[in-house]
Amino acid sequence: MNDGLSKILEENRAKIIDSWAKKLKRLGKTSFSRQSPEKLKSTWAKGYEAYLSAIKEGKYAQVRNFIERISTLRGSPDFNLSEIQKSFLTFKEVLWPFVKKEYKTEINGLLKALEDLDSSVNSSLYEISQVYERHVETKLKSYTEQISQLDEKLEDISLTDGLTGLFTNRYFQQRLSGELSRAKRYGRPLALALFDIDNFRQYNETYGAPNGDLLLKKITEILTKSTRDVDVWARFGGEELVVAFPETDKMDATIVAERLRKSVEESSFSGQESQPGGKITISGGVVSFPHEAQSQEELIDLLENLLAQAKQKGRNQIYFLLK
Repeated sequence: MNDGLSKILEENRAKIIDSWAKKLKRLGKTSFSRQSPEKLKSTWAKGYEAYLSAIKEGKYAQVRNFIERISTLRGSPDFNLSEIQKSFLTFKEVLWPFVKKEYKTEINGLLKALEDLDSSVNSSLYEISQVYERHVETKLKSYTEQISQLDEKLEDISLTDGLTGLFTNRYFQQRLSGELSRAKRYGRPLALALFDIDNFRQYNETYGAPNGDLLLKKITEILTKSTRDVDVWARFGGEELVVAFPETDKMDATIVAERLRKSVEESSFSGQESQPGGKITISGGVVSFPHEAQSQEELIDLLENLLAQAKQKGRNQIYFLLK
């Protein structure tokens, strides 16, 4: 590096910093124009020292470190690369009159100083681009992680019911399709049960929807804790809960459904005294593949029909086909 350039920077430090800060201040629609003259001068005095040190040692990491610091000094980690680049190009404009004054008519020295000045500014801009690339990479990684986390949350929201914690009916239908395909492929049984809380509307009207929600949650807990991990539970709609029993025939599924019905009947619930018979009860229907239906639509239709019969003919019972 030309010693003359270092000498110019050393001897004219205060004047150059002052001129640089003033010129930056006049750059319209930039962060520089919005800063106070004092803060601008203080900040870029540090940049000047980093630049001078880089010229002396020929290492421009000092400039890079300065840029990383000023991103915080400017109040935001999202610094504008074009503004930082502009600041060093402005520095070249400010420094040039001092170089001309020093060399006057010494053409060779002037050309060498100009070459050194261009080289130093270009090296600084390269350091700036490296800082920016790392900054962008860090941001992209952060955004990618955030998007991934949001995708997971959205997937969880789309799969589970917010009140009961069970799968949604939409997701249940997808799972049921898979279970049915597996049962058909391997010739295995599959059973479904659909439950509904008896006189739930009356309970809601008496105690209000929030208490109705609490009742639904408690019944959900009673039902799900008494079944296997492989059984697939979902909120079918309203106060209706559905479950798929893989590797289970109709008789075994009916026994389980009856046991669940009895568990609810024998449990204590807040406000049960106002319900018919002074109890909270459920009704249900049970259907199986392959003996009673072959398709998913047929299974669901038959299941809903059996539940409706159980409720129409007295409630607090499980209905299934005798054939």
